[in-house]
Amino acid sequence: GGESAVFLTNRAAALIRMERFAEALSDVGGALALDGGHIKAWFRKGQALEGLARYADAVAAFEAGLAILPDSPQLVKGIEKARAKLLAAAPGGAGASGGAGAAS
Repeated sequence: GGESAVFLTNRAAALIRMERFAEALSDVGGALALDGGHIKAWFRKGQALEGLARYADAVAAFEAGLAILPDSPQLVKGIEKARAKLLAAAPGGAGASGGAGAAS
């Protein structure tokens, strides 16, 4: 308890470095619930979603951050990278749904 948006966002950054993207996504969700205007949390959310190969969701997260801080080069770069991966992962729009499917 008592965790701040800054703490959760910083912990998410560490989790992303360890490629623990689902845990990072949980932390940024908590951070954004505390402070929806926390730009770094939107950026980390985009990174975590990108790590989970949820590229369209990543683009949306980066765009949400840009709506708050329109001149952020970090967010613009994030969008470009995630869009490129989205295109690469989805030739002709196939396989763009994300998610694990019925794997078990």
